Amino acid sequence: MSLLYNENAGDGVPLGHIRDAIERCGHVLVRVVDDRSDAARLLENRPDVVVAAGGDGTIAHAARLLARSGIPLAILPLGTANNIARSVGITASIDDVIGGWETAARLPLDLGVAEGEWGRTHFVEGVGGGLVPAAIADMKARTQDDIPARSRVAEAVRAFREVLSGLQPAEWTIVADGARTTGTFLLVEVLNIRLIGPNLVFSADATPADGLFQVVMAREEHRGEIARYLEGLLDGRDHRLWLPSQRARHVTLQGTTDIHLDDRVLSTSADRTVSMCVDAAALEVLA
Repeated sequence: MSLLYNENAGDGVPLGHIRDAIERCGHVLVRVVDDRSDAARLLENRPDVVVAAGGDGTIAHAARLLARSGIPLAILPLGTANNIARSVGITASIDDVIGGWETAARLPLDLGVAEGEWGRTHFVEGVGGGLVPAAIADMKARTQDDIPARSRVAEAVRAFREVLSGLQPAEWTIVADGARTTGTFLLVEVLNIRLIGPNLVFSADATPADGLFQVVMAREEHRGEIARYLEGLLDGRDHRLWLPSQRARHVTLQGTTDIHLDDRVLSTSADRTVSMCVDAAALEVLA
């Protein structure tokens, strides 16, 4: 068993605690990597399982590394949002998650494959333009070191609300399984799982193992609905968001503003075009 560990995720769970819990449950931890740039070492001597302990960025990095390797991924959600873990039903305490690995099911997880001028890579959560990359950029410009991890989701939702209030719709062309749509949108999202950003659900129909993306598009007339949804999250009210969406296996986005891939805003020049397809059941997750 190999472990990819991010000590900076959330409020931080000490490596010693994780190591002790793993060994107490009878597993043998042969390698620990705490630097993503060195993550390829996780696959040395082909471990039975790779464990990713951290937030969504750490989990996604491990997922990309393991895609089509035949080695299952075990998730220890230590982050703020933990979108990937939640989407596959992992919500228990760290000790309970580790204790359940011996009898855990191996669930198939689809990954997306995105290709643009910046290269080709897998993604887990989603790709899109408009609100999400604008909010990601806004949050990265803020200092959050003094904000407790338990408050960061709410702070991120507030950032989304503030960005939305001043966001101008942008021109996008979406081609989903050959069907072409062109117009101005506040957001376009190609979702592989149902959660994105600070636990936002733009489409409750997005599932991680159906071989399909959920393509969500919101125009100016949906601004009020999105704002009410964000306010509901902040107030603790259950307000479901209904936005136009469709299922597709192959999607191309071409737009005039930035594009994000999972939690990263892509570096592009004038050509903000990305083509995506589903890599169905590319990975197995212990859950």
